[in-house]
Amino acid sequence: MFRFGSSSSRYSVYDVVIYLLKRLGGRVKGVKKLMKLVFLIQYERKNEEIVKYLFKGKPITRAEFYIWSYGPLSNEVYEVIDERLRVDDSSVPVIIRMPVFGISRSEKLLPEQVKKRIDLIVEKYGGLHGFELEEVSLKLLELDDYKKSEYMGSPIDDYIRDIFGKDKLRIVDLSK
Repeated sequence: MFRFGSSSSRYSVYDVVIYLLKRLGGRVKGVKKLMKLVFLIQYERKNEEIVKYLFKGKPITRAEFYIWSYGPLSNEVYEVIDERLRVDDSSVPVIIRMPVFGISRSEKLLPEQVKKRIDLIVEKYGGLHGFELEEVSLKLLELDDYKKSEYMGSPIDDYIRDIFGKDKLRIVDLSK
């Protein structure tokens, strides 16, 4: 997990996921939905550019994303799900719930700019299903089956620079 200097930058991917889950009513239906929402917090398509959001020079979600079978994937998000969240796998898709204890700390650690970005994504995409969010993320990246197979496992930023050109990845640091 990432940990950084000042209190406004010491948050982790766990803190982002907890705040996101809180904004979604304390639970989310499916790993895919959670994964794609975290991705959309960090990346956005604006016309011909793809914007990557940072905070204090680090990815806003504190996660790195890679090309995978169902679009963008982050090992850090999977680790949070596996190690720190409550997962009800009695149905498909699984239900992911916030932990019972320790959630107020996460909200306090998140800078207001990060909370606002998460709130915006929840408002815009929170009502969609996982498969719909997969479509949104694939469209954002113009990622088809051929490109998926060619770039499988590649960092998203490398893929964007290769496919769109290095001048089409715009970095926006919300701490500035």
